[in-house]
Amino acid sequence: MRAIAAAVWASRPAVGARTERTVAADPRVVDELTRMAPGQVLIDEPMARHTSFGLGGPADLFVEPDDASTFRACADYLADTGVPVLTLGRGTNVLVRSGGIEGAVLTGTKAFTTLERTDDGVRAGGGVGPVSYT
Repeated sequence: MRAIAAAVWASRPAVGARTERTVAADPRVVDELTRMAPGQVLIDEPMARHTSFGLGGPADLFVEPDDASTFRACADYLADTGVPVLTLGRGTNVLVRSGGIEGAVLTGTKAFTTLERTDDGVRAGGGVGPVSYT
């Protein structure tokens, strides 16, 4: 069990000053998320891999559940533990600072991939990529 420690630089330090705060995730949180979503929890994951601009520092935790029930369970668990959560879709038009994201990023790119035609139009999950629907 390794504690997560990431240096997160303040967004507006004084000229010439470098301010730093350390974020440490409880190893019990990491262990429980890994139990809930095996193989779907990444530590210090570069957000550049998950944004359309290809920019961004590491997220303390990056959780990408395979299905909606696991997504919900992870979201509920993170809320109960007080870990800050950012919910992310496909990462288009999202800018992440080089200092990264404190807390957890929870993405639905695998959990919400349904695309269906309805009487009112089209219903698409947050994980659906660009498609041609005719």
